[in-house]
Amino acid sequence: MDKLLPRFAQKVNGRYVLDYDDVVARMKDYLDQKDREREVRAFALDVLRSRGFGEDAARKWLQRHRPEEAARSAT
Repeated sequence: MDKLLPRFAQKVNGRYVLDYDDVVARMKDYLDQKDREREVRAFALDVLRSRGFGEDAARKWLQRHRPEEAARSAT
């Protein structure tokens, strides 16, 4: 939580000022989005590997393309 707090709460006079419920809800939304992004990336890696890409090649491909494009990639 320490690393996320500066992203979601305002610091005034050296202390964070926050509405606990609001900050927690926004943090949860942020973390859920990051989880979805990781799932999409993992799925894209699986798709690329199933199409003959090696592990390193699949990772490199994902550095240059959006994970959603993996479904359309050619072998």
